[in-house]
Amino acid sequence: MAKVKNAITKPKFSKIFAARFVVFFVIFMIIGGITVELMGGYVNSKNYNEAYRNKVGTYARLLYEAKQKGEDYEKALDELKLAMSIYQMVEDNYAEVHIGSETIKVGDTAAVLLGEGTRKIFFIEDVSYLDPVNEYMDGRFDIRKFNQWGSKNQYEIVYLIAYNTFGYKARNYYLENAYVNWETHTFIPGVVHITESGKEYDVDCTPKDTKGYEKVESGYSVFNLNLLYRVAPEKTSKDVDSFIIPDERGNPWDLQGFDFDHDDPSKDVYGKPWYVGYSEIPYSRSAFELAPVTSTCILILSFILAVIVTLIVSFIKYQKDKTIWKIFEYRTKTTEAMAHDLKTPMAAIAAYAESMESVAGDADKTNEYSRKISEKISAMDHMVEDILALSRSESGSIDITAEEVNVMELVTESLKQFPDLKTNISGGQVKIKTDRKLFKQAVDNLLSNCDRYGEKGSAVEITIDDGGLLISNKTPEKYADADSLKKPFVKGSDSRSDKGTGLGLSIADNNLNILGYRLELKSEDGSFKARVKFKN
Repeated sequence: MAKVKNAITKPKFSKIFAARFVVFFVIFMIIGGITVELMGGYVNSKNYNEAYRNKVGTYARLLYEAKQKGEDYEKALDELKLAMSIYQMVEDNYAEVHIGSETIKVGDTAAVLLGEGTRKIFFIEDVSYLDPVNEYMDGRFDIRKFNQWGSKNQYEIVYLIAYNTFGYKARNYYLENAYVNWETHTFIPGVVHITESGKEYDVDCTPKDTKGYEKVESGYSVFNLNLLYRVAPEKTSKDVDSFIIPDERGNPWDLQGFDFDHDDPSKDVYGKPWYVGYSEIPYSRSAFELAPVTSTCILILSFILAVIVTLIVSFIKYQKDKTIWKIFEYRTKTTEAMAHDLKTPMAAIAAYAESMESVAGDADKTNEYSRKISEKISAMDHMVEDILALSRSESGSIDITAEEVNVMELVTESLKQFPDLKTNISGGQVKIKTDRKLFKQAVDNLLSNCDRYGEKGSAVEITIDDGGLLISNKTPEKYADADSLKKPFVKGSDSRSDKGTGLGLSIADNNLNILGYRLELKSEDGSFKARVKFKN
């Protein structure tokens, strides 16, 4: 059987989710890819390689131009060595400076002591003097690992956030005192002071022999200890394949791919008096090369966001479709139930009318059939009134007039409609401010339900207190889900019966909800209990 196009069907969350996930997955992965690409561009623009490579070239030219062994020469040499150390610390770099026959290199490690308030730069005499720090607390403060980790992960935003949030929020190394040689610009460490996440540690690295060095206390000049450990110590001059050489004005310029003579590195390039050889640097690299973890996390986050957004949108769509489906299902079942309940008396009316034709001369039979027809018409009229009352209560388009109502008096008044109903009433004179008409209609329907479905001869127990109204009656019926009786046209069993329309409890529930009360139904121990709660 072909399905009707645009027919209202029961929604499936998995189907709704799948359709939207494809769309949001593509959108967020595109956004994630663009973010990674932008991050790669940003990181490349912040790359220290080019800046420090140019600094090496600048200081190499200044060193060449400085007077040998003069103050300017010493200063330029210090600045050059510092620039080369930093350059070699960043990523996989290598640099060497050639001035005539002299080749200037820096080792795989360098500890630089910068004197605050001075332009002096001091290099450590022997980096092994710092071994006590590297071995302190089982290597917890190993400067080499700390330095290399920071250099390798300088572009990893995820690592840096995690480091600053959960790791060592701040770690600094500086010297309480040091031994410096003012002529050679070298130093020997004394007590290394370490700060980490608000905690402080002191490690004494002073060797036995400090002859020729002057002790300087931190109070004299605060020294920050900058330790530069080369990330790729395996790099050598054999890896040199690019150069910075001076032009006619002495300004450095690049010469890429020059055939360097490794056998005779002192040979001038193009006859120039100095040049810098350095390892090739890619001008642009992807974010996955520079920050693979962060790039991966961005894409994973994009996927997670796609799932979350899809769940939210799908849930909203599902709830909307589910509501429409429930309204459609309710309307369909209500229409079917109304048609069924109206069809029964109409069939009886048609049968009695047909029978009247066959007994036209029998006055007694005619009167009996006429009376039956009137009863069925009256039942249909009552059903229509109940349907209209349910429609009004469901729509909420009812004018409410609040007034003080004595619950005991109203219940007593309602009981007059059921003279054969036995009752036991207990409780006080409770007064509430509510709409009398709506509240009485609800009470009438609850008592009518007792009259129709209660065990014959048993008494209905009615209790009134400040918390609410409780109506309990004995019944032979058992209801696994008593609350379902609030639904329209439900009569407590799957089969339809001629006892009422099945709308009484629905109307009572809707009326009480409008008035701000709550109706609770329970079926237990052979009793059916309806409690109207005045206070939620």
